[in-house]
Amino acid sequence: MKYFFLTIFIITSFFFNHTLRADSSDEMEYYQSILEIMESYYRIIESTHSISSDSEKAAILQIHRIQKYYKEMDDYKNAIDFLQEMLEKTKNPAIRNAVYLMLGDNLEETGRPQEAINLLKQGLDENLKNRD
Repeated sequence: MKYFFLTIFIITSFFFNHTLRADSSDEMEYYQSILEIMESYYRIIESTHSISSDSEKAAILQIHRIQKYYKEMDDYKNAIDFLQEMLEKTKNPAIRNAVYLMLGDNLEETGRPQEAINLLKQGLDENLKNRD
């Protein structure tokens, strides 16, 4: 990770120096856009590291992706079944909250809004019970 930051610093310094010597506003805009891309890339790397180093966040992201891929294949049944399985497997409140929301969305998208409401109320009850 140390070398990553060093590389970013060197590249940023290079572009910053060239930006100061840019002969035209087009060159200046070009270098500025490269710096903005690099900054965005750094934020992505940083957030990916943050997620992957936290098993709770990683699990939520993995669950989200799996249900998303089912939905992209128009396989809402397996998306819903998978999310219900996740509710049965975990007691972790953060993961359960995320699953309740995803499952509610899937139920609503398949024309089952009343089931979605009931499910979200169940999640809310869990949260209120855990808070007391």
